[in-house]
Amino acid sequence: MSSNTEFKNLGIAGLVIYGSLACVVLSSFIWRRLFKQTKLQKGALNIQRMFRAILLCFLISRIIWLVLLLEGMKEEIMSFVTNRLSFGFFFSAYTLVLFYWAETYHQNYYDSSRFMPLLGSLFIVVNFAFWIFQMVLILLFIIYDSSKEGNPFYELNIITDVVLSLILAVGFTFYGFRLLYRRMNTEGAWEALLMTLLTLVFFLCFMVRVLMFAYRPVTGKYFPETIFYLFGYYLTETIPTAVQLYIVQTTRTKEENLKKFIDDLYANEDTYGPTESSTLLGNMKTGV
Repeated sequence: MSSNTEFKNLGIAGLVIYGSLACVVLSSFIWRRLFKQTKLQKGALNIQRMFRAILLCFLISRIIWLVLLLEGMKEEIMSFVTNRLSFGFFFSAYTLVLFYWAETYHQNYYDSSRFMPLLGSLFIVVNFAFWIFQMVLILLFIIYDSSKEGNPFYELNIITDVVLSLILAVGFTFYGFRLLYRRMNTEGAWEALLMTLLTLVFFLCFMVRVLMFAYRPVTGKYFPETIFYLFGYYLTETIPTAVQLYIVQTTRTKEENLKKFIDDLYANEDTYGPTESSTLLGNMKTGV
């Protein structure tokens, strides 16, 4: 009885955590649509919207999965399907971030302002292949028709999670520290510190996920249920999500402020004329 109560409390806590993040993402969409009419750089805007949309799909599917678990459908096919969909959206969201980091690092080699002129195609190919594999894996799991632990396609599902999480951990570490090196030479200490913290958060979260999912296939033993759900799902999914949402929001605010500054600058030029506008710029630069 105490075990069931503990699992129920764990599920409710998950609903609160994922539901809160879903509300943040959804309210951000509504707020931007109703109250924010500032048009930003097209490429950056599309990336932010794409990330939020995929993230919302992930959060909704994860909430449905938790509801199924609370209804006692842990071993049902539907819980497996929603869990795979959740991981699929999670993987797509963070490959989007990773490929954007890669494009940012390699931007000196591409003379284009479009989002990932070459890497964008690779991002689409990777995710298309991934989702095809996901659908085949789900279909084979259903056809095999056995419990999770006795189903070889369930084992393949675990291995897939481990490998893809490891790839994300390595990818974020590789490009994170390369971007950090560049920012140390071109930007301030605060930006370099943020890049370091962001890289470490992504690396630790994805590596903890690797360890949690690899533990049972390697050792044949199980983590306590609370530990597994807490470190295998909740913390390793919600911490990078919350951090990335914060980064997206602060980046958006900076872009809006820059756009407003440029609009005000042109308004001043129209009002005062070229000579007086130049004087305003001079005053701003000297801090007068």
